[in-house]
Amino acid sequence: LSKKNIKDLRVLDLNSLKVLKNYLKYFQITNNKKKFKLVKNELMNKIDKIIEIVKQNEQLVLLQNIISREIVIEQLAEVAEILLLNSKKSDAESILNKIYPVILDLYEEKSQTVVWKPNIEDKKIAQIYLNAAQNLLKSNNSFIEKVFQIAQINKNVYTSKDINTAISKKEIRDENNLIKNFEEYQRELTVNLRSSQFLLKEYNHNNKISIKLNKRNREIQKQINKLKYEIEKTIPEYFRIKKIQTYKIKDVQNKIDKNTLVLDYYFFEDELKILLISKNDFKIFSNKVEFKKLNQLN
Repeated sequence: LSKKNIKDLRVLDLNSLKVLKNYLKYFQITNNKKKFKLVKNELMNKIDKIIEIVKQNEQLVLLQNIISREIVIEQLAEVAEILLLNSKKSDAESILNKIYPVILDLYEEKSQTVVWKPNIEDKKIAQIYLNAAQNLLKSNNSFIEKVFQIAQINKNVYTSKDINTAISKKEIRDENNLIKNFEEYQRELTVNLRSSQFLLKEYNHNNKISIKLNKRNREIQKQINKLKYEIEKTIPEYFRIKKIQTYKIKDVQNKIDKNTLVLDYYFFEDELKILLISKNDFKIFSNKVEFKKLNQLN
């Protein structure tokens, strides 16, 4: 791999991130420090531009690269993880701090949809942050708070199923089916927008199906806005509980006495992490155990 090869990868734009990440991992395994540094420098030079694209959610660029914000953020987190494992602490911390607000924005956006439930990719990001806090950045209180926020998001999310259960138990009153209609329109719009992404540009702009679809989407958006206004006025708790809810470590510590410990469990595919919060301390413990094995325990 030469400097010219690295420059040639730039034509891949966002997709070069995955290639460079894999090179970084390969040179880590082969202990080729010179090539590792070459790839790392190229990545660090383009990190800010990549983060700005996902921060601004530039749909055209993302579509041209056939890649999503989630995938880009996950790959950036994985790059930071590789750098941490190779004692590039400041570079790794820089990446994790820069993508932190983007992750919160992404999760907030996803929490407002009716189809999101934190998945393996979402948990992977939380696991990377927890590993960083546990192993190499544990003395950084500001970073620890960010880690705690991200980890909680994967547990403290209300879904459409939760809302429907609350309505059926009359914990939320929706006699006029405003929430039901709102979420149905959201689903339809999501499906329509995804469908339009896979049409060829020339086909997408000129055919009757596309024109009809765009017209329907505008009608749906009007209905969504109208229903949102009605829900905010008559069932304000709906949007309050749909909003991501997290706590700061200090919030927890202020509510407990010196004889109390709070244990917070996080389950990943191949690992269990336990966060221990006491009145004046915060620690992370790990146990390498597969989630499916934990599920088999009585």
